Amino acid sequence: MLNNLGWDHVLILALAALVIFGPERLPGAVTSFTGLLRRARQFATDTQEQFKDGLGPELEELRKPLEDLQRLRQGPRQLITDHLFGGDDSLFTGRPPVPRVTPGTAPVFGPATPLAAGERPTFDTEAT
Repeated sequence: MLNNLGWDHVLILALAALVIFGPERLPGAVTSFTGLLRRARQFATDTQEQFKDGLGPELEELRKPLEDLQRLRQGPRQLITDHLFGGDDSLFTGRPPVPRVTPGTAPVFGPATPLAAGERPTFDTEAT
C-alpha cells in the first residue's frame, strides 16, 4: 500500500502533521501512532499464530495447492520453462544454459573434459 511513498511524500506528510498538531502536541501524536502500529502488528502476529495452531497439520495440506496456484500465476513463460524444459530458460533469454551438476557427476551437457589447444570437437555428419 505504501510501497511508492517517496521522501518528498514523507516530508509533505511531516509538514502537514506539524501544522495540524502543532509543535507541542506532535511528539505525543507520533508516540501514540507508533504504539498503535505496534499493537496492530502484534495483533496480526498473534492471530496468524492462533490460526496456524488451530489448523495444525491441515495447514500444510492447504498450502500445497496454493503454492501450485502461485507458480501458475508466474506467467506462461515460466510455466513452459518449468514443465517442458526443466527450468532451462535459455531458449527465451538467449543466455547459455547453466548445467545442473550434482556432486560426483559430470554436467548434463557439454564435453566431460576441456579440449586441448588446437583440438577440434567431433562432428557427426550422419547425425545432422
